Amino acid sequence: MEFQPLNVGQLLSTDKRRLALLNAVLEDLESEAEFKSVLAYIAQSKGIDLPELEGADFDFLSAVRRLGYRLQAKLLEPLD
Repeated sequence: MEFQPLNVGQLLSTDKRRLALLNAVLEDLESEAEFKSVLAYIAQSKGIDLPELEGADFDFLSAVRRLGYRLQAKLLEPLD
């Protein structure tokens, strides 16, 4: 039996799956690289070419908007 490489973009076949992955990554985000990877996977699954995701000039807000999302703040701890 021969195995094919896993194509994460193919697994993200619906907006519901894409949003679930994005939210899961944002919930436990540990690095900028992880965030860039998930944006690349979502772009691949939608057939969208994103601008270069590397370097200090990376504009993550425009990439997020181009994929059809917006960022929303969530309070982590209650304010006193």
